[in-house]
Amino acid sequence: MQEDPILPQELFDIIINHCGLETRRSCALVSSKFYESARLFSHIRVLPLDKDHNLNEFQRLLESSPTLAARVTFLHISVHSTGNHNWMDESQSGEFLSLLVSLNRLCITGSFDWDELSASFRRSIQLTLSRPTLTCLKVRHIRDLPFTLWMHSPALRSLTLEGVSFELEPQNNADAAVAVTPRTQLEHLCLWLDLIAFEIIAPRILLPESPLDISRLRFLTYATFGRSLTYGGDKFEDSVLIQGLLHASASSLQSFHLRNCEEFPATGMLNLAELTDLQKLSLQIWLDVAPTRDLRLLSLGHLAFSPRQQALHLFFDLHTRHSCSSVAQLLSSADGALAVLPFVASVTITMFPWNTDLVQQTLIDMSGVVADAMPLLVNRLGREKLLALQSPRVPNT
Repeated sequence: MQEDPILPQELFDIIINHCGLETRRSCALVSSKFYESARLFSHIRVLPLDKDHNLNEFQRLLESSPTLAARVTFLHISVHSTGNHNWMDESQSGEFLSLLVSLNRLCITGSFDWDELSASFRRSIQLTLSRPTLTCLKVRHIRDLPFTLWMHSPALRSLTLEGVSFELEPQNNADAAVAVTPRTQLEHLCLWLDLIAFEIIAPRILLPESPLDISRLRFLTYATFGRSLTYGGDKFEDSVLIQGLLHASASSLQSFHLRNCEEFPATGMLNLAELTDLQKLSLQIWLDVAPTRDLRLLSLGHLAFSPRQQALHLFFDLHTRHSCSSVAQLLSSADGALAVLPFVASVTITMFPWNTDLVQQTLIDMSGVVADAMPLLVNRLGREKLLALQSPRVPNT
C-alpha cells in the first residue's frame, strides 16, 4: 500500500463498504488505513431478540461507538411477538433508531400487529421515515399497518410491502390526514400481498390526496398469494386496480414484474399500450402444462401492447413439476407468436421445477435445448438473444 494512494481514501471507503465479510477481513490486513475502513460495518441485521440479546444492549453498543452508528446505512430488524412482549412493550424501545443518523435503508420483518409495538417504538419508526436520508423501506408480515405510516417520508423512493395487512381506517379520516402532506415520489414499488390487502391499498394509492405519488414510478412489481386472483367465474377482480396503477405511472414506468400471473382468466387482459417507456417485462408463471392457458401466457396473449412499443426485454420465470423437455414443447408452441412481435429484443427463461432430488448447486444452461424448440425466435433475434437457465433442482430428463 503506497503512502500516497492514487485514489482518495473516500473512494476506497465506498468500495469496501460494498464488500462482504470475508473480503472485509482481507482488506483489514492490507494497511492501517484499510483496517479503519474495513472494520466498520455499514449493514447490521437485528435477529429475533431473546433474554440474552435485547434492544438495550444493542443501543448501548451504538452509544459506545458513535463512529459505528454513523456508518450504518442499512438496518434489518426481525421482530416476533412470541416471547418478546417484554421488549416490545418497553417504553424506551426504538430509541436506538435515532442514533443511526446515516440510515438510508430500513427493513422490518415481523409476525405481529402494528399496535403490539410500544408507542415509543412506533414513533421512532415514523421519525426515521421522515428523515431526508431514508430512501428505501421494506415491511414484511406485519398486520394492521396504518396507511399514513409513510405520509411524512420526503426522501422515500423505494417501498416494498410483503405479506402485510392494513388498518381499516375510516376512509374520510385517512384522506383528510394526508391531504395536506407533501407527496412521496416513489420510483420503485413492490406489492406482494393477498387480494384483500391489495384491494385496500391500491385505491388509496390512486387517490389524488394519497401520500404516495407514483407518477414517476420506474419499477413496479405486483404479486398475489393466499387467495386466487380469479374468483366469481371468469371475472378478474383486481385487473381494474392493476390497470389503475399502470395508468398512473405510464409516463415513467420502465420495468413491470407480474408474479403469479397464471391465474389470468380467459377473458382477462392488461393494457400496456400507455407504457411508452417500458423496457423490461418479467412474468412469473406456475406451469402445469395446461396447453390453452400456459400457451396464452407464454405468447403474451393476456397483454395488449402499443403499436409503437419500443424494444422490450422479456423475462419468464417458469415454475413446474414437469421435465425440461415437456416445457420445451410448450415453448415451441409459443415460438411463432413471440417471433412475430417486432418489439421483442431478447428473451430470458429461467425454469424452477418442484423436483428437489438433484445435487447440482449451480444453474444449468439449457439455451441449446430451448433454441432448438424456438427456431423462429432465434432466427429473428439471433442465438445470443435467447437465454435459458435451469435451476439445479431440475431433473436431467
